[in-house]
Amino acid sequence: MDYDSVTNQEIKSKFVQREVLACFSFEMEAVLKASSNGASDKEYPLPMYEEIENLYEYKCPECGEVFNPDDNCSEREKDAQSVFTCPNCGKVYESQDDLENEPQEIFEWWIVSTYLYRKLKDKGEPVLEWGNNNYWGRTCSGQAIMLDGVISEICEEAVKRERRNKMKATAIKSKAEARQKAIDWQAWQGRRSMSTTEVMRWAEYFRVLGKRFGLLREFKENGII
Repeated sequence: MDYDSVTNQEIKSKFVQREVLACFSFEMEAVLKASSNGASDKEYPLPMYEEIENLYEYKCPECGEVFNPDDNCSEREKDAQSVFTCPNCGKVYESQDDLENEPQEIFEWWIVSTYLYRKLKDKGEPVLEWGNNNYWGRTCSGQAIMLDGVISEICEEAVKRERRNKMKATAIKSKAEARQKAIDWQAWQGRRSMSTTEVMRWAEYFRVLGKRFGLLREFKENGII
C-alpha cells in the first residue's frame, strides 16, 4: 500500500485529528520526574517509569533484530514461557533473560483515545494509563504524526477491516426499516472495536434517520446516538 498517496494521507490526517487528543510532553516529564523523587502519595498516585508498558524493546544478541518475544512463539511456548525464537535469524532462546533489552527513547507524550491506545499497545509502542486518560510515548519526532510508520500500519489495518466487515449506510424508506437498521447496527458494532471517527460517522447517519422518521428519542434511549 502506498502510505503517501493523496487518498491515504487524507485518511491518516483525519485519523490523527480524531484519535490523538493533545500533547502532554512537558507535563508528563514533570510528573514522572516528581514521582521518581517520591512526590506521589496513596490518595493521588503519580505514574512511574516502571508502569510504562512496552518501555523496553528486546534484541536478538545473534543478529540484532528487535522483536517482541511474545509475538514470535507458539501458544505452547507462551504457556511454557521458556522458548523464544528470533523471527530474523531463527536463533532459539530458552529464556527471555537471554535476550538483550534496553528502554525505548521517548521524545514526546500524547493523550490518545482508548481505541488508539489499544492499537499502539498491540504494536509495541510505549503507552501508559493514568487517571482518566491514555498516553502514548512517541519514539520519534520532527515529522507529522500521520507520517509515523505505526500510524500508517494501524490505518491500513482499519481500512482493510472496514472493507471486510462493511456495514453500509444504505438508503432507508420507512420507519420500520430505520428501526431494524439500528438493531442490526447495534449487534454488528458490538462485535468490533470502532474508532472515534467511525462512531461519529454512524451517529450522524442515525441522527438523520431519527429526525426523518421520528425516532430520535428511541435512538437516544437505546444508545444508538
